[in-house]
Amino acid sequence: MRRRWKKNKHHLNCLGCKFKNVWRNLFQNVEEIKRHEIQDVFIFCTLSELSFYRVPTLIQEYHKQDFVIHHYPFLDGDVPEIDTCHKIMEDLKTCMDHSRKTLIHCYGGLGRSCLIAACLLLWLDDGMIPDEAIQLVRASRGPGAIQTIKVLN
Repeated sequence: MRRRWKKNKHHLNCLGCKFKNVWRNLFQNVEEIKRHEIQDVFIFCTLSELSFYRVPTLIQEYHKQDFVIHHYPFLDGDVPEIDTCHKIMEDLKTCMDHSRKTLIHCYGGLGRSCLIAACLLLWLDDGMIPDEAIQLVRASRGPGAIQTIKVLN
């Protein structure tokens, strides 16, 4: 069953959120997410990163907008613990099974979120191999997705 996730009408989009020389406007970012009718938000940034990147109240703002928050912080360039990764996959699958519009994000949209997207592809399709999942994510997000040795292993 190649690409079962397509056959079940599951859609995978990784929206980029890297703004190199642009000051973020939290209100505009949240409004954009609302316009896309997102219901669940998976956040992989640590709380200290959110403060460092000038959005210390991001999670609270998401709660105010009634998004269901799934906060699984792990460091950029790192990988989550296997138990945490399984929990993320189960939560994402539940969202998909209930046709919930779901956003996954980290800071730059190339490392952690792409890693989780590749893991999700593997979780949904027993016949897919890791290299294929990585290539699919890179086709969507660009060649810079999933680059660190630790993540690739």
